[in-house]
Amino acid sequence: MLYGFRFNSKEGIFKNNFKLRQAILACLDMDAALQTAVGPQNLWTSNGSIMPKSTSWYTTDGTDLYNKKNPGLAKSLAAEAGYKGEKITFMVSSAYKIHADIGMVFSKTLRDAGFNIDLQVYDWATLVSKRGDSKQWDIFFTHHGFIPDPILFTFMSEAYPGWWSTPEKAKLTEEFTVTMDPKKRLEVWKKIQSLTYQQIPIVKVGDVYNFDVYTPRLKGLGTTQLIWPKFWGCSIE
Repeated sequence: MLYGFRFNSKEGIFKNNFKLRQAILACLDMDAALQTAVGPQNLWTSNGSIMPKSTSWYTTDGTDLYNKKNPGLAKSLAAEAGYKGEKITFMVSSAYKIHADIGMVFSKTLRDAGFNIDLQVYDWATLVSKRGDSKQWDIFFTHHGFIPDPILFTFMSEAYPGWWSTPEKAKLTEEFTVTMDPKKRLEVWKKIQSLTYQQIPIVKVGDVYNFDVYTPRLKGLGTTQLIWPKFWGCSIE
């Protein structure tokens, strides 16, 4: 699973303010957040690449600001961005313990650096409802399953809450979509990831892994399971 949060690119304090988004990113300690929320280090990786190291899409392009853990740099960037202590509404869900724990860690880090964070904790259904209204939030935390092609990430859709829509993104997305050669597609993806770190529609925290336990006594599960296996029709011998 990829864990991270979305900025509201449509309305509010982060609209077109890429410098302020960079300030938020520069402040964060991903290792501390993942250690607190997930625990054993074999279950997480602080990886700035949007795609995991095990995939052909892995690249470090653009990741200079990732995991900087630098409140001083964050304050400097925030000042350049014109931030004057305005409230930042940060939504997390109590339905996912990792979401809530990382939200609390980041909220303290950002408050200590001078950001006015209003942490709002909701059940998942309420958060999903609220994130559809661009007037109700500035940041929301979420997670995403690993996928075979990065164009399928929800943050790449202009219709998905966060609403990342810039001419630079549209141009690269079109180039990526019409390109068929895998090597050329990777080069375009590197440009998209670099743009992601310039405009910061999302902040990736890291990759989180789960243990899967299987017994040959379980029959009927099938072979096409991805994240959530379906156990109807199964039996134990």
